[in-house]
Amino acid sequence: MKKLEQLVESLESGTVSLDDLVTKYEEGMRLLKSCQGSLQAAELRIEQLGKRNEGNGQS
Repeated sequence: MKKLEQLVESLESGTVSLDDLVTKYEEGMRLLKSCQGSLQAAELRIEQLGKRNEGNGQS
């Protein structure tokens, strides 16, 4: 996540060459997809834990 934030700051600075801009954008998109995958996995795990607790009579 920190690397993604650093990339955004670099892109917003306006001091990056066009080639670097494209490279950093591509890297940012890869990092974003990775973060989204991690978030989805965590959400699924939380959902499964909630269902397990409901099945045990817990809330």
